[in-house]
Amino acid sequence: MRGTGVYAEVPADGNGRSYFCNCYGTIDLAAGADRMTSQSGYHQAFWAEVQARDGRMLTPAGAINHTDEELEVLARLAGQRTAWQIVGKKGVKDGRGYLEDKPGQAHPASMPRS
Repeated sequence: MRGTGVYAEVPADGNGRSYFCNCYGTIDLAAGADRMTSQSGYHQAFWAEVQARDGRMLTPAGAINHTDEELEVLARLAGQRTAWQIVGKKGVKDGRGYLEDKPGQAHPASMPRS
């Protein structure tokens, strides 16, 4: 049994960009005109920008301010396991969202729009 685990930070004053990490699972994201589906096995992180950067409101972020152990505790409280616990290995915590480190894997927020 597996669900989706996420982490978010929103600035207290509401004037800065927000941070969102799809730690594992599948979610739909939207900010301004940007819409995308995030499918992550290991920490796919985004900035939700206050003003567009290079025409985008959702931009790639690194995995910050939360640990695997925190997600594992939360999953255990829900009677679940994280994606990396199920497969028995962790990925590279670079914010791209992949359990396997393969050259050329791009963050979905940096992919060309269709």
